[in-house]
Amino acid sequence: MNCSINDKIELINHYLLDKDFESLLASSEELLKYAPNNTEILGYKYEALLGLNLHLQDIGFLRKICWYSGICARYFDSLTEAYWLIKEKKNALCSLLFAISIEDTPSRRSMLKRLLDDIGVASVKLFFLSSDRIGHLTCEPDAWLRKYQHEGTCDNVLRIFMCAGKVCNDKLVTLLSRKLTILKSDFFHRFHLSRRSLLADEFYDNMPYDLASGDRLEQTIDSKINSLCSVYNHFPKVFYLEDKDFLEVQGELQTLGLSLNEPFVCLHVRDSAYLDTLYPELDVSYHRYRDASIKFYEEGIKYLLEQGYQVVRIGKETNQHLNRSLAGYFDLCGKITDGLELVLIDQCRFFWGTSSGPFGTAAMFDIPALLVNCVPAINCYSRNGRTINKPLKRNGQPVSFSSIIDGGTLSPDHFTKILECYNADELAKYGLCYEENSAQEILDALIEFVELVESGKSSFEKFGPLQQCFLSNIPECGSFRGRTIPTESFLRKYKQSYGGFVEEGNR
Repeated sequence: MNCSINDKIELINHYLLDKDFESLLASSEELLKYAPNNTEILGYKYEALLGLNLHLQDIGFLRKICWYSGICARYFDSLTEAYWLIKEKKNALCSLLFAISIEDTPSRRSMLKRLLDDIGVASVKLFFLSSDRIGHLTCEPDAWLRKYQHEGTCDNVLRIFMCAGKVCNDKLVTLLSRKLTILKSDFFHRFHLSRRSLLADEFYDNMPYDLASGDRLEQTIDSKINSLCSVYNHFPKVFYLEDKDFLEVQGELQTLGLSLNEPFVCLHVRDSAYLDTLYPELDVSYHRYRDASIKFYEEGIKYLLEQGYQVVRIGKETNQHLNRSLAGYFDLCGKITDGLELVLIDQCRFFWGTSSGPFGTAAMFDIPALLVNCVPAINCYSRNGRTINKPLKRNGQPVSFSSIIDGGTLSPDHFTKILECYNADELAKYGLCYEENSAQEILDALIEFVELVESGKSSFEKFGPLQQCFLSNIPECGSFRGRTIPTESFLRKYKQSYGGFVEEGNR
């Protein structure tokens, strides 16, 4: 006999009242074919499984009902038990923390103490990593550990750094795992990001630069950069590659014809290919203000080759290449393993390119970095570096750097500061456009930077007259707390645009 959906729902309630759990399970699964994410019907299935004592056997179902119910603590209780049964203790602990955050009860607190005692810690804190882009996956935990290790805290706290199941660089996660407790969980990572305020404050912690903090912390981009720069200014690197990391890539190096004993530079030129590949369903063209053209780097590449360096271009994806081959130049975009990319950045004489993802790895290893085509201002946090940024124009006319730093907005009647606008489409509405650095600007910066590198790392703490003037006059804002500052060549060319920051009379 055919039944309507309403009839089936009526039947399902009778099964529940009669504790006919087998019929309840069959009927709820039939209804879920029509509405697979319906919270009420998922609840019926849960009650059926609970009545049959089968509720701990399907973790996938428990995660699903926790996701769609959102704030039902008893579902998280079952998920906690299910994880504990299969000895996934950290997942069990995370589930219990969300249960307590939803509804704090003595029984859940007692369970928490038992779990913590079993693991051998006094308390627990969760961190949520931005794990799909390498720049964030490096700087967020790296900055935290630099500061934490310097403070020398020993408090018997289990700190779990949560990342998604799929990450931008698996080898990097392996490296992080040597010093941090990393937990890969698509469920908990996505669950938290969709409900940023749900987790109780006592279980949550943040890093000096933390995109996942969301609305929980009232932090501006400027304050986050301020924290990041402060850490890198004062604390040295904490992550090191091991011998086995180098052994793992020896065959790959030989195949490519590369030797780590020869001096080389890592080059990264950001374009639209990476984000287009990472988020094919989204329109990410508004990020184009950060992109650059490989053609403007060719003169710099030839200069480095003349100086005896090899140049190795890295990156996940690209949609542009040089029009001709150059002996000693290796374009390895999308052609190398995650492990080799880490090794190359760790072993290069310096990093050169745009201030995007791979730069974070160079900063993590304290590798000197020359960053070009930076926007919207100089917010680079590495310990040893120099930079030049894209000039900004409004309707074809230069916009002074001074006005940007002084808090200039997109227009007189708009509250958004140019310094805090990260959308090319929004900039274009007000006639604003960043222009790429010219080949000559990049070459001049490169010549100056090579001299610094060859003079040793201590040379990065010595500044030319225009740089000294720049440092003495720049405002106290986070974007300019770092030790990576503009090159002398760039300040000389744009002295007028930089206004009082580099005036000759202020030396």
